[in-house]
Amino acid sequence: MTGREIIKRVLEFDNPPRIGYNFITPGFSDIAGCGFGAVTGEDYGEWGRHPELLAEVPGFPGEVCRRSGNIYGRLGRRTNGECIRGALEGGWDNLDGYIETYIGPYRDQKNYALDNLAQWAANNRGMFTMAPLISLQSLARDTRTIGNMLADTALEPENLKRFVGECAGAAIAQVDMLHGCNIDSAVMYDDWGLQNALYISPDSWRGIWKGAYERVVARLHGHGMKFMLHSCGCVRDIIGDFVEIGVDAFQFDQPALYDFDWFAAQIGGRAALWSPVDIQKVLPTGDKAKIQAEAARMIKAFHKGGGLIAKDYPSLADIGVEDGWAQYARDVFIGAE
Repeated sequence: MTGREIIKRVLEFDNPPRIGYNFITPGFSDIAGCGFGAVTGEDYGEWGRHPELLAEVPGFPGEVCRRSGNIYGRLGRRTNGECIRGALEGGWDNLDGYIETYIGPYRDQKNYALDNLAQWAANNRGMFTMAPLISLQSLARDTRTIGNMLADTALEPENLKRFVGECAGAAIAQVDMLHGCNIDSAVMYDDWGLQNALYISPDSWRGIWKGAYERVVARLHGHGMKFMLHSCGCVRDIIGDFVEIGVDAFQFDQPALYDFDWFAAQIGGRAALWSPVDIQKVLPTGDKAKIQAEAARMIKAFHKGGGLIAKDYPSLADIGVEDGWAQYARDVFIGAE
């Protein structure tokens, strides 16, 4: 049975012969991911000490780049950095121009190397193929900056909802392109949680974002594709909403934030968990017994005729974890029946 068949059966709770694998170790991943990428050109797309950008963020001591009109900074060379100046952080006045320049191009097929994407999918046909979509939250968070976006949920909800809706329309256009290239699924990277709760009210999330996600998921499912959602932090308050709109798998790097029995009851038979052993509370301990016990606990809670894809965190060095510690978990996951 191919990796593609196994992941589909995991997601559909169709009694796969084992859990899904998504490990860094060669030969132990059922999933192949490709970059779908930004489609708008940037003058400073690569990291560096660009004087023109640094002039816009006086005193910043690290490297900078610009993506989707936003300036990002990093202090080390391994990280992806964080937004330090948003294109619309001063207000919504240029919203129309931003949409035209940075969101609109995602809708146009000529901005993608679709032949290359289709060939990549064909070359990886034995694996479950996946591509990222434009985000519905991360882009708004960066373009407005986090503090402004939080205020917008109360003070400027219509502008924020319009921005999110434009992103959803662009994501739907991407979904159609992915389907035309025979790709199996799409993933969206939107961090919604703090350590113990959402960082906005659930009602604000439902009023501004839920319908946009629902539109994207409906288009994916209409094409027979799957939707995978990444979020950091605790999103307990809206897991039920995500299950309702059809999320197929939750990619959580901190599953220990949840009571496993509660979480498994919320998603069991309807959505899968796609996660490593917890990267905050468990994996960094380096404790073999603790790491292996946590992997076994995940299998017991979530592997119910499907429902579990075990993965590696993609940049172990960034969280102070040695590969050997990750191997403790892999040994348990790969040994699961």
